Amino acid sequence: MICASMNNIREKIYLNKKNALLLLALFTYILSVQFAYQFFMLKKWGTDFLETSWGKGANVSNIAFYIFLLLAFGAFLTSRMEKRASDYLHLLFFLAPIVPMGIISANKGVGLSYYFLVMVAFTISYTISCIKFPKIRINLKLGFITEKNYLLICVILGFFIIAWAIINGGLEYINFDFSQVYEYRRGASDSRGVLLNYILLNYIGTLLALGFAIAFSNKSIFYIFLLLAINVIIFALTSNKSYLFVGAFTMALYIIINTPFPKLYLILGFISVVVGLTVLYLIFPQQWIWATLFVRRFIFVPAYVNFLYWDFFTQHPFAFWSDSKVSLGLVESVYGRPTPQIIGDFYSGKDFSDTAIRYNNANTAWLGSGYGNAGAIGVLIYAVLSGIITKFANMLGKLIGNRLAFVALAFYFFTIFFSSTDLPAALLSYGFFSFIIILIFWKKHNIHQSNKKMYE
Repeated sequence: MICASMNNIREKIYLNKKNALLLLALFTYILSVQFAYQFFMLKKWGTDFLETSWGKGANVSNIAFYIFLLLAFGAFLTSRMEKRASDYLHLLFFLAPIVPMGIISANKGVGLSYYFLVMVAFTISYTISCIKFPKIRINLKLGFITEKNYLLICVILGFFIIAWAIINGGLEYINFDFSQVYEYRRGASDSRGVLLNYILLNYIGTLLALGFAIAFSNKSIFYIFLLLAINVIIFALTSNKSYLFVGAFTMALYIIINTPFPKLYLILGFISVVVGLTVLYLIFPQQWIWATLFVRRFIFVPAYVNFLYWDFFTQHPFAFWSDSKVSLGLVESVYGRPTPQIIGDFYSGKDFSDTAIRYNNANTAWLGSGYGNAGAIGVLIYAVLSGIITKFANMLGKLIGNRLAFVALAFYFFTIFFSSTDLPAALLSYGFFSFIIILIFWKKHNIHQSNKKMYE
């Protein structure tokens, strides 16, 4: 009895230490985002394109309140997280765009009601992802995909996509220069055609990242090399910067998720990137491109564009999915053009059709697009769907392990589902159905045991 009581006390002390470290890390991350906002975003991008209103200066009176709000919310969230893949994905969601949205709202002194709506929506999504739904047993015995043959399929499909793009004239637009991507992207996309673009989006969205995750887990240098080669060539043929980082992003998460305390190290990883690249910019201003690629593009822009949608649609009629395929053309378009172009026109002060080739529209994910379609109701509908969709990550976790499932799906959720694409488009065009097919045909109990941490 005494030994059991002592063990319980030790466990509680250990858990309290872990929670205290998580809280300290969250506090540091919130401060690091404020640091990057003040010394990189306002300084470098205060007068550029969609960020023109950022140059008006900061209203710091609300920052302390927002930091307390974010810290309390983050502490509540992380204390209830377990080891499900959906838990790790929601932690990513909290780090970006939830925290950056709080910092933006605090500094601008606007959007508090919308930000509370965002907090409620996030909570709904997370809560639904934790609910245990009734099990439906269907013994179709369709599983034939194993880790080994999936890697082969992934490599073959990758080279097939590359060959198809080259046959369609893709070599005319091949480009390895980051500074020239906008000059080649539209031509490269047009040359591929609709069908190949759709296959490519599915491949980049989920299939390639899953291939990287399995290759890292199996420590297969051969397949890692092949997939990296495919990754780089696809970037060169598409001139899409985010595509280049599928392998690096997946590898970084694989290393983090293998640590004894992955949630803490995930937060510390974000702190390192945000602070490190901001300091790099302050010391070497000519190296601004790196902070722009990561801090601006992945941390701040998705958060900021959500506020643009909120600001615009509090003053104008909702879109009611009129420019989405889910309306089946039954809803008449309010504006006559896609919503991202309308937002771009309104906030840039330019004819966005002239700049779309360079800036690729003011796209946003479900927190912004949900509000644009139906206000608070749209956001809450999307929150329910988000919770259901992230539960599919747990289904994959039961097949290959929760940590590995998180590594495989993080790129899709972080760069597409949570930050840059309306929910219907994220489901229909960016690999979600490919992911469902994988779930259906994955061979049950085919678990690689070389690294047991990945299967917790």
